[in-house]
Amino acid sequence: QQTAEECRQLLPHHITKHITQIEGNLAKLTDQLKHIRQENDFNEIDLSHLKEKLTQLSEELHQQPNVSIQQNFTSFINKISVVVSSGKSVNYI
Repeated sequence: QQTAEECRQLLPHHITKHITQIEGNLAKLTDQLKHIRQENDFNEIDLSHLKEKLTQLSEELHQQPNVSIQQNFTSFINKISVVVSSGKSVNYI
């Protein structure tokens, strides 16, 4: 039961981490836009680059990380692991 509860708490943590990372990237992009606007020094290449970054952030926001819960019944003590799409695995006994 404790292991299951730890896994349940781990899932929202990974989702929150994903969203926080996107928010940080969006803040950086916003700062770049403000700087370019204040300098009034931009061209078509800059606009294209910024648009590409914004599109990428939008895609990342809509792609929540893939999370799966796996159980290992082969050992004497069942193991539960939470696997996040980044390939990281957190194991509990």
